[in-house]
Amino acid sequence: MQVYGISLDTAESHAKFRAELDLPFPLLADTDGAVSKLYGALVEQGDQKGVLRKLVLVDASGKVVWRDEEYGVGDEAELDALLKAVAAL
Repeated sequence: MQVYGISLDTAESHAKFRAELDLPFPLLADTDGAVSKLYGALVEQGDQKGVLRKLVLVDASGKVVWRDEEYGVGDEAELDALLKAVAAL
């Protein structure tokens, strides 16, 4: 199993952020928003782009098998739900 963080930030920005927080997983730069759009996380208003925070579990074949559409950072109940979904794979 692999965990990734994805956002619109640059690879350079991700490298700094990952180092500052000592994150144990890679951060992927989706600077054009293509991946965020595929997962329904891209928000666009005029020239502005943003991303909604979501948790998405994708199996080895690339199929989305679980998602949390409104993940709140640090919400233990939501993390427990994710862990149960991972264990069910």
